[in-house]
Amino acid sequence: MYTNSLFQESWWLDAIAPGQWIELKVEENGIVLARWAIIYANKKIALPRYTPSAAIWLNKDYIQTTADEEKVYLKLIEQLPKTSSIEICLSPENHFYLPFLWNDFDVTPVATYIIDDLSDLDAVFHRMSKSIQRDIKQASKKVEVKITNDILKLIKMTSDTYARQGRSYIVNEDNLKRLYAAAYERGACTLLEAVDSEGHTHSMTLFVYDSNRCYYLVGASDPVLNAKSCANTLLIWEGIKIASQHSKIFDFEGSSIHGIGTFFRRFGAKFSFSFRISKHNLKGNLYKVIKPRVKKILGHKK
Repeated sequence: MYTNSLFQESWWLDAIAPGQWIELKVEENGIVLARWAIIYANKKIALPRYTPSAAIWLNKDYIQTTADEEKVYLKLIEQLPKTSSIEICLSPENHFYLPFLWNDFDVTPVATYIIDDLSDLDAVFHRMSKSIQRDIKQASKKVEVKITNDILKLIKMTSDTYARQGRSYIVNEDNLKRLYAAAYERGACTLLEAVDSEGHTHSMTLFVYDSNRCYYLVGASDPVLNAKSCANTLLIWEGIKIASQHSKIFDFEGSSIHGIGTFFRRFGAKFSFSFRISKHNLKGNLYKVIKPRVKKILGHKK
């Protein structure tokens, strides 16, 4: 209740951050005007992995003007607990960022890519680049796409992918298992696997969705096998088809990395954005500045 985002559902928050989230509300005459659930742990407000945004729900029956929106945003900000740092991303629907600027937050745009009309899949396919269309057709001859429940295989494949890239990203196995179980129970996810005739897995992808958006949440591939089959491209297309049965929008849960953004645009995806809001104490600000420089010196990849 009082949510317009999958990532604000209580079951999602219980799975991804059990016992670590709080709910802020603005009420007037017994009517809830706004609601915002945030993860609050170790005196920090942040988004856990696999949760791209923290949407602010607005009661559109009562919040109809920018002045109304400003009023409830300021009241929500007043309720934020004292923390050493805040860094979260609002949903694409929350574009009125000025109240955060007025309260000394840093506000940064975050890129994503979306397909905003899934009503005609033929039209969606024809808007894709010729190379994506070709890869989809070729991949469908080389691998079979299956729905699977093997979340442990996805976790291992994801870990192996980051290890090969020399990235320090650690998959939170417990969180992803809880999240998958909760979403599966509610019919809010599909895990796809591309397998060849010899039983080798080329790629896996987890999609999560509600009635508004379907998210390309987690994907991983065997680099050698996928290079020959383009199975991940086929899985994304299958995910788009699944999205058309459940959601209005397919969200690639994008990236500011040029190559990834280019790949998503070839599916006919449009550029979209949301806002990251952050505030750090002196120690947090120093860490924010020093960390990327130290990683660069040590040769870490992004």
